[in-house]
Amino acid sequence: PYKFLKSIISLIKSHLFQKKMIKEFNKIDYRFTHSKDYVNDLIKYGAISCDHIIPPIHDVKKNFLEKVKDTEENRSYYKILIVGLMSSVNLSQLDILRKYVFPTIENNVSNKKIQFHFIGIAYDNLPDDFKEKDYVIARGYVEDIYTELNNCDLLFSVTPRPFGFRVRLAEALSIGTCILTTKFDQVSLPFLKDNHNCYIIDDIKNTGRKILEIIESKEKNIYIKQNAREAYVKNLSYETAGKKYESLFLKN
Repeated sequence: PYKFLKSIISLIKSHLFQKKMIKEFNKIDYRFTHSKDYVNDLIKYGAISCDHIIPPIHDVKKNFLEKVKDTEENRSYYKILIVGLMSSVNLSQLDILRKYVFPTIENNVSNKKIQFHFIGIAYDNLPDDFKEKDYVIARGYVEDIYTELNNCDLLFSVTPRPFGFRVRLAEALSIGTCILTTKFDQVSLPFLKDNHNCYIIDDIKNTGRKILEIIESKEKNIYIKQNAREAYVKNLSYETAGKKYESLFLKN
């Protein structure tokens, strides 16, 4: 009887906790990614709406096909995107920008002809010396990262050491974004090839000069973007990577 009573009390506590969790969940008004099973469980326990929960995207073919045409015609400046909060990755990128990119850019490009857009960080959280530059834009939270990747000319993802598999690079490749990265990301993405499906820097000190070259390589950038999408399809799409994972799980 004691064990049965204890189990009933635990069940009641669990039910009350679920109700409290759902009550708090119903107040959420921003989007995030989670599995379909999670969504089904939330609805089962009383969630009002789960429209803001986005299922994991294995292939964004639709995004690629509906890609906004490059905005060089409609935009008067070259747009470079930097994605992420102030993680260790981004902190290292700030140092690279400060030392090797901004001085080169300022000596060779009009401030009105280029912009660096930081996604995931508010203006107040930028370093003071970044706030002083009128070509640095802090965007903070954005509703749809794929729209941002579609509308940029270059994704800046330059890091001085390995940081493991970079999800942002996979997302960018999936919609054919032009990427500037380093040899370190070839460790987890060995199919990345310089001047074929992305741009790769061997020496961090040459980052600024490399960006100037990319800005002038309009026709080549189109070729890079097409190959970026092809690299994703051949290496990371559900039809390839997904089925490989399925076969491994089924074996076990």
